[in-house]
Amino acid sequence: MLIEQLRETYEYIIIDLPPLGPVAEVRGTAGMIDSYVQVIEWGRSRKNTVRQQLLGAPEIYERLLGVVLNKVDLKEFSRHETLDAVGGQNGYY
Repeated sequence: MLIEQLRETYEYIIIDLPPLGPVAEVRGTAGMIDSYVQVIEWGRSRKNTVRQQLLGAPEIYERLLGVVLNKVDLKEFSRHETLDAVGGQNGYY
């Protein structure tokens, strides 16, 4: 009910949710959230883990607008930029 009330006043509502992984709360929001943006931490988020989490939650994946890569080491990123579009190494973002 809160989100419906907020929709009457605001054009955009941003909700910070826990990580997608083992927490069921995010998947439970799929019926009331229009779109998702996933935040991935540089050097800590394994590519395969992120991929599996998204594939295991099609209700989230279908509404995924994009990804934010935070805490990027810009020096390291520039070294890998030509090798990998997301700058990952050793299976990490």
